[in-house]
Amino acid sequence: MTADRFARLFREGVDGRGVSGGVYQLRGRVTVGAIAQQAARAGWRCFYLRGWRINDKATFLAACAEAMRFPGYFGHNWDALEESLTDLAWAPARGYVTLYEDAAPFAQQHPQEWRIALAILRDSAAAWQARGVPFVVLLRRGGRAAVGLPSF
Repeated sequence: MTADRFARLFREGVDGRGVSGGVYQLRGRVTVGAIAQQAARAGWRCFYLRGWRINDKATFLAACAEAMRFPGYFGHNWDALEESLTDLAWAPARGYVTLYEDAAPFAQQHPQEWRIALAILRDSAAAWQARGVPFVVLLRRGGRAAVGLPSF
């Protein structure tokens, strides 16, 4: 994945038709800075999750709240995560991209919790898609956490 491809993503959407989203394995060496820069140019918000700091539900929820600047009333539970991810009123944008670096520790140490988190990310992407707003999650170095996900 190159910075040019990301520029096209933010202009045209994942599928080239303008609006798409979902959860993907990220291939390539594009930097977080390049992703964030291209996102900002297109009016998207870019969030970054440092997976080496995430190893269970509590640290995942805390990392999401910090990276996405959830409001202070965020409840630190799965329902609150889904509600916050499908709202983002405090972070208006034409689209959203989250780079989740190294999801493997969470997925390996707590596979059931990881499956719930992944389902919430997918459901959030679908909810935004229904509103015509792309919501893309990119897993880099996801290991088994990314098995079965389409490559990007």
